[in-house]
Amino acid sequence: MQALFVSWWGWGDINLDGVVEGHADAALNRGIRALLDEIVAAQRPISVSLIVEPFVQTQGHITPSLLLPAQRELVLDWLWANYYGRAEYRNLWFQWDGKPLLVAFDPMTLTTPTAPTVPISYTVRHWTGCARQGDARTYECEKVPPAWDWFFGPPQDPIAGLSDDGVAFVTPRFDEYPAKLMGTTYITWPPRSLDPLLTQCVYERQWQQLADQRDRLRLIILYGWNLYGEQAYVEPAIATPQRPSIGRRYVERTRAYYAALLAGQSIVPATYCTYLPRLSR
Repeated sequence: MQALFVSWWGWGDINLDGVVEGHADAALNRGIRALLDEIVAAQRPISVSLIVEPFVQTQGHITPSLLLPAQRELVLDWLWANYYGRAEYRNLWFQWDGKPLLVAFDPMTLTTPTAPTVPISYTVRHWTGCARQGDARTYECEKVPPAWDWFFGPPQDPIAGLSDDGVAFVTPRFDEYPAKLMGTTYITWPPRSLDPLLTQCVYERQWQQLADQRDRLRLIILYGWNLYGEQAYVEPAIATPQRPSIGRRYVERTRAYYAALLAGQSIVPATYCTYLPRLSR
């Protein structure tokens, strides 16, 4: 792991009117600062980027595409003043195209202001949960401006969703059905599923596809976020009868597959996936 992409939900000003209403998500900033401080204190060799989530929509009921330029600038200014521009964090930020990377998640859109109030210097990338080639959420994706740079839309494979700047996403599984059953209201589309019981060797296939396209890759994002209800994680977790414990095997496989890819070697599938052909350079 070379970088952490950390979800950010604003600072409590839910409608960007300059008044901090004190939304509970503001507490996430304390956690983010604790994370950054620990990385600095321990001199850990890892970088960080923040993902600006659509907090104005979830908290203030404002469609992000309707934000005024001054409101977008307020977000960028706040992030610079509190994170990106702070001297103690100066060397932490993951660089993309020569500048610190800031990610905005669908449907949040951000543009760097032409006349910022502080000397901001970001590379902004817009990340959508929609597939690049269209999927079950196509009707949802058409409601927002097609300004997306990065695409994570399972069950789309990592090469079909490869961005123009060489960014691919992998995940052992993805399953929205549990979240939907738990009453999640944001899933207004048919729930998507990708190898929900980890029996289809999807992860191995993804890494084989990446190995075939090594020369096109600049960044591989291991998608492991979102409410355990999405089931997209590699770390050990408490098991249920429906979701047996994965232990550390996906941590170890990820390490092995990535090391092999960097070395230009074949991706050797796990034991129960030995029927898959090995890849060679």
